[in-house]
Amino acid sequence: MRIRCGGARKPSAFASAAVTVVLVTVAAGDAPTQAQLSQSVFTIQATNDSGSGSYVATFDDGIWDPEEQTFDWALPGQVDLYDEDTSEWVASLLDATLFVRTEQLGEIELNIGVISGGSLTTFVVGSPLMCFASTIPETFAQGRATASLTLTDALGDGATLTGLGPVGSGAYRSYYNGYLSDGTRFTHLVGLISVGPGGTATGSQSDPLAGFRPIGESVDDMSAEIAFTLTPVDLAFATTVFGVPEPEPCFGDINGDGVIDSADLGHLLAAYGTCEGDPDYDPDVDLNESGCVDLADLGVLLAIYGEVCW
Repeated sequence: MRIRCGGARKPSAFASAAVTVVLVTVAAGDAPTQAQLSQSVFTIQATNDSGSGSYVATFDDGIWDPEEQTFDWALPGQVDLYDEDTSEWVASLLDATLFVRTEQLGEIELNIGVISGGSLTTFVVGSPLMCFASTIPETFAQGRATASLTLTDALGDGATLTGLGPVGSGAYRSYYNGYLSDGTRFTHLVGLISVGPGGTATGSQSDPLAGFRPIGESVDDMSAEIAFTLTPVDLAFATTVFGVPEPEPCFGDINGDGVIDSADLGHLLAAYGTCEGDPDYDPDVDLNESGCVDLADLGVLLAIYGEVCW
């Protein structure tokens, strides 16, 4: 199933950043007014010879802060994953947290701790799909991802963690413009960690090493995934972050595309002559905040016409 940010969204440089978070499992439910979050915010599936077990966290399990535009969720305690058909133990989720920031810097912080079952176990962990309030233009779209994974051998026979997929695939992947693998991959990090008997090792990577790098196209949304195989009865912990900064709002850029041009002028002219209370009044084009869209607002826009914002 292909999942994208849906519904017509009016771009506005003056609107506060907001997101729509969508997961495969549950349709969007009730949500705060300044951001829209589906009822599902975290998923994990573990699969091995004993079967397949999963866990889903819901919006109601976390905390939404409308002032800070953040969402926090943490696993209340260890969760054992069992196959639904056989009730066989597959693996355990020892710890998990999700932090989503939706204003100025779009960011998904996804962290987990797991122990594998009695055979080689595959774990796939999905974040929400986070949709920006308006498209970030290609010229200004940039991102940064970091991942640190720690592997511990619990049985004294050595341990290996391998990124799921073709050889060299990273255990952490970040995506944009589509949910997880249906989108475009920004990066993948930490492909392999191996330790000897009783050992512990950590693999860490960042893309780029510092700052942000250009994405190369316009961006509507972002998501993140942790996916790897783990040798039997061993422990793995992952700490990951994917961030995409939103350009600062620019005065006069009514449609939020980064330039003051004919599109912005068209928005203003569509509301020209209206005042507060009129059905076509648009406060975004009332540039001098007088309560009416008039010649003064047109003069303000024409004075900065052609400027590039970001």
